[in-house]
Amino acid sequence: MTTESFERFTIGEALSFGWDTMKNNLAFFVLALLIAWVAEGIPNGLQSIFYNTDCVALIIPGIVLGLIGIVVSVFVYMAFTRIGLRFTAGETADYADLYLSYPLFWKFLGGYILYVLIVLGGLILLIVPGIYWGIKYHFFAYFIIDEGVSPTEALKRSSTRLGPFMTFLPAHGTKRPWPKMTRSNPPSRYRLSHRQVEPICPTCGQKSHADRLQAQRLTGGIGKIR
Repeated sequence: MTTESFERFTIGEALSFGWDTMKNNLAFFVLALLIAWVAEGIPNGLQSIFYNTDCVALIIPGIVLGLIGIVVSVFVYMAFTRIGLRFTAGETADYADLYLSYPLFWKFLGGYILYVLIVLGGLILLIVPGIYWGIKYHFFAYFIIDEGVSPTEALKRSSTRLGPFMTFLPAHGTKRPWPKMTRSNPPSRYRLSHRQVEPICPTCGQKSHADRLQAQRLTGGIGKIR
């Protein structure tokens, strides 16, 4: 992130924002969830059919379908992380957001594997550390989708931005784990655009003149999240 400023919000405000966003975009969420359910259900359903047979030759296709199911689940996780960021930024997401984060797949997969191993290790220890680490590192996904950082950097930022059990603080206020995104403060490295993922200079935070002209030709304007 390019800024260290944080806004405070109450749990009630967070719940109210989520409820209002869902109500105002109910058709989108219902159809997006159905698409995700079908996409995950097809390989998982076929896998269960192959595993329930006595034919040894079908074991390998079952394993392949299981791997496909994992890949689809990761894409679904990425998609709804992106959608959440867009609504938080005051934008309206659409169905293209279900697949536009694909360039970050390997980073996201690596972060997810590390996250699962950390939580699993905590659960094996004494259960409580697993719960604690699950909360502490939960926001790794948002840092990868928002900034395109490495898996380890995303986990590090999640641990430093989110204090111990900050999620459960009372209603006097809770720090956001990342700066609130608005039209004037969009995702800092990857612009949420249907056309492309636009890199921004990591040093100065600005695109070059050539990049800006190219963005104008492709999107019809600069800084507009479509």
